[in-house]
Amino acid sequence: AGVLLRQGSMLAALLTSEALLAAPTSALVGVAHQGRPEEEREDGGSGPPAQVQAEGPEPYLEYLRNTRVPELRNAVLISVRKDFNEWLSKMRDLGPGVGRRALDYARMRLQKKTEAAAKQGQVCALDAIVPVGVEQLRAHSAAGDEEQLAMLRPLTGGPSLCTPEDAGIAVVHTCQCVYERLQEGAPFRSYYSAQRRKQIAFHLRSISADTTKDASDSGLLSQWLAWICGFFVLEDLVRQCTTPPLCSLVDLSLMWEDSAGAITRALQGSLATLTDVQRFTAVKDRTVELVTALRECCTAQLDLSTVVRYLESLRPKFHQQLLEDARRQLEDLLQIERYDDQAL
Repeated sequence: AGVLLRQGSMLAALLTSEALLAAPTSALVGVAHQGRPEEEREDGGSGPPAQVQAEGPEPYLEYLRNTRVPELRNAVLISVRKDFNEWLSKMRDLGPGVGRRALDYARMRLQKKTEAAAKQGQVCALDAIVPVGVEQLRAHSAAGDEEQLAMLRPLTGGPSLCTPEDAGIAVVHTCQCVYERLQEGAPFRSYYSAQRRKQIAFHLRSISADTTKDASDSGLLSQWLAWICGFFVLEDLVRQCTTPPLCSLVDLSLMWEDSAGAITRALQGSLATLTDVQRFTAVKDRTVELVTALRECCTAQLDLSTVVRYLESLRPKFHQQLLEDARRQLEDLLQIERYDDQAL
């Protein structure tokens, strides 16, 4: 990494004519031949052609600027791009584990919120999960309702799910420094954004009807949501640790909009004809855990309202399912029991 940074710094200086002409020829010769075997000439020597050397310093400087410096520049970029692509693969593999830890943490937080609400004889509503308005917080604060405030406020910063060392931020920082020094920072950030968009788009297309059938804590739906959760937790970490940010808030919001749409469509397809109350509850719980994890573990304020509004729209259907399930249980009990006349 140190060698690449030094070469990047020297290349940045050599890319301008003024710096190139002002540099000593001996220094330029050393820089120009780094990272590549010496060229063999017809006379058995190495370095630039003899004709260029014989014509004096100006043609030799042109040779360095037009031939050797671009070659060295391309060699550095190829090496850095290789390391960066390996890091992207690591990020893709690291995401599900980070997402599972975030969902487990969200499950614990929801349990605490539910217990706190139960002590007050209340139901833990979804407004305790999504970001609330300033006026609502002020109202509870003025009333001195500290317990309700604790339920509404997210934890500061969330848990430490993945450190910069675990995510290999040092590698991407080195790559970004080299690209910035070579005045390729903007294309580098665009390349990163495009690759991560491809990764999330491929995962969103992998959802199927079978995914939502297994909504247990370790089922297919949990694994699918864990990948999405881990993706955004890591993207938020990269955004905080790189300057300028590789992933801007706009890019993060756009990727989340696509993800929220895919989640909502998947839920609509699975819950529209679902009659099993336990499965209905499990799917709802997994989705609420995702929303809670993103709210608690990401410093970026993602717009979670799309998923939350859909969950709220399911409330009448959920109540109807509960009522029908209770009726079926009552009918089963009446069929099993046999009352004689005296008992009746």
